[in-house]
Formats: sequence, structure tokens, C-alpha cells
Amino acid sequence: MKGIRNYIHDKFNVHNRFNLAAYTTYIKSLRENGFAEIEHAGSHLHRATQRERLKNCIEVIHDQGMTAYFYTGVFGTENLKQHKKFIPFAQRDEGGNILSYAGKRLALAMMCPASSYVDHIIIPRILDRMHLAEFNGLFFDIPWVMKSGCYCTNCRNLREGGADNSAIVRNALIRIVSAIKKEQPSLSICINASAPTVHNNRYSGGHIDNLKGIFDEYLTEWNPYRWNQDVLVISRCLEYARETTKGRLLHASTATNRRGKMYTKEQYVRLFSAILKGGAMPRLGIGFPEKQLRIIGDAWLTAVESEKS
Repeated sequence: MKGIRNYIHDKFNVHNRFNLAAYTTYIKSLRENGFAEIEHAGSHLHRATQRERLKNCIEVIHDQGMTAYFYTGVFGTENLKQHKKFIPFAQRDEGGNILSYAGKRLALAMMCPASSYVDHIIIPRILDRMHLAEFNGLFFDIPWVMKSGCYCTNCRNLREGGADNSAIVRNALIRIVSAIKKEQPSLSICINASAPTVHNNRYSGGHIDNLKGIFDEYLTEWNPYRWNQDVLVISRCLEYARETTKGRLLHASTATNRRGKMYTKEQYVRLFSAILKGGAMPRLGIGFPEKQLRIIGDAWLTAVESEKS
């Protein structure tokens, strides 16, 4: 059993300057409280200082005996206000309007998996980041087209040939993984498989049925507490994932309620226990205050001991 995975970008963003000693202290605290894997984002690292910062962070993670993952949106998001050269690659709705992630419009425009962006931008970019530091793996997020698209020229041409969103997404993912594995076959590549049985994302091409057989790891994602649901809904997601794929499983959940308040130890215990019973490991995406980190660590230890008994 490895331990909890943490997306650390919001607390220590390698695009910005921070104290490496403080970072090291925090990584040690994570390790002492049951965390074993760390994700860092860094798709848009242009400065030498940023790239060096990422390298230093990965070395700290390895010094603590933990594993390091590079986080990126698999098809990429681009700020088209600043980088107009990417406009031809953007996903579009039927009216030709550019589609974006989280409703951010041009600031986080979604790129099309059927466009040359995949081969000419995203694959070279990922391979470059893999050479910056000794990553153990990759985590690909948002592997889909948006619900109201994509109807760009590339997709329209493919659809005329009989392809649907699932085929367009799967074909792009296979090309990306193949290119990465060719250079670094030992990398463990993980994909966001959303929430099968809970959230219907079949239209987007990102359903786990369409992702199977490509990746080493699959991450389901749902926070039952935010929707006043029993934690067993997680086990339902994971059971479906386990029957669909042969890869390692993780489950992502936020560690706070809608108001940003941390959960109680008992709630964390139930959350972790449901994930462990589903045959997966937890992935949390937040930076924790020291006091709360100890609560999470205690909850994790309790859940692990309970699973053993």
C-alpha cells in the first residue's frame, strides 16, 4: 500500500517563487501523515527559474521516498487573449464559438483533440517536461470534448467519415500515450475517468469505457459529501472501474465542503474507507494547514488499520 496522492499546485505553484525550505518541510509533513505521491502542474513553464524550481521540487519529493507525477490537461487549455496563435486549434460549438473549461472563455480555451495541436504542441510539450526532472508518472486531466462541441473544421471532417466524439478522443489519447511510452516506457500514466455510474459523460468521449486499455492508472472523481450522498457512491464508481479496466485505481475527492471548511476526522475515515474498500487509493487536491494535515493523517491511519482487520 502506497498512500494518499496530493495535487500540490495550489499551495506551491512552480510558476511562482516560493521558499524551498518551506516546501521541504511541508513535503515531510505530508509523508508523515500518510501521503506518498505528489502531483505538480507546469505546462506553461517558460523561464529557466521556473524549470529549475520544478526540478528542485521533484528532487525533494524523491529524497523523502515519495513518487512524483506531472499534472496536465491532456488536450491542453490555452489563454487565447495572450496567445492568439492557438485560436485555430480551439474546440468550437455548432455556432463556431470557442469553448472553454469552467466557463472561463478565452482565458482557458479548450484545444481540440482532432487538431494538429496534439501532435505539434501537446506531445512535444509533455516530452519536454519529462526531461526537466525524473518524474515517476503523468496525470492527464479533462480528457474530453466539451458538451456543446466540438464542431471545428477538424471534427466536422472526421464526423463526415463516421467518427464520433469517442473515436476522436480515443485516437488522440492513443497517439499521446504511444509517443510518451516510446521515449519513457517506465512512466506510469494516469487518466481522469470522471465518475462512472454517477456522472454521465459519454457524450464527451471521456467515459471510462472509452479510455480502457490505454492507461496504467485510472482515477475516478466524486465528492459525495458535497451532494449529501452516502460515501458508498464512491465504491459504486470504483466497482465499475474495476470491472472495466485492469489498471491501478485512484479516487479523487475534495477535502472541503462547498464553503471551504475541512471535514471532521470521522468523515475523512469514512471517505478513505470507502476508497480502500473499492480497491483504490485516495487523491486529494488541496493544500492543508498543519493542524488539519494531522487530522487527515490520523483518519488515514484509522482507515488503513480498519481495512486490515
